[in-house]
Amino acid sequence: MLDNVNLFIWLCFVFILIGFTVILNAVYFQIRYQKRVGQLLHGDDYIDGGWIFNSQRMMMYAHYCLFEKRAKRAGLYDQVQAIPGVIKGHLLLHWVLVILGGFLMLLLWLFDHFYMK
Repeated sequence: MLDNVNLFIWLCFVFILIGFTVILNAVYFQIRYQKRVGQLLHGDDYIDGGWIFNSQRMMMYAHYCLFEKRAKRAGLYDQVQAIPGVIKGHLLLHWVLVILGGFLMLLLWLFDHFYMK
């Protein structure tokens, strides 16, 4: 069984691993798919806003893939359905890992603040 310090170190390692995976996926998506997906969803209005802005767009696109009502409200339902499955996989991986990383960050703070003392 893990003691407090080893559990904390293991959770930190998992958090770092998630962070590297998110960054690698975002860079790969930016290089390989971002312009094509942006033009598919935004048409001629697509503007490349740089890596950080486009990473935020990845979260928005994944949100549209996950929640069809939101895509319908934005008027992008048909365009989102036209996104190929491989690209949707990258988007959903990014979305899930960012949300998981946020929860893990909160868990690490709670663990450090209340349990390690």
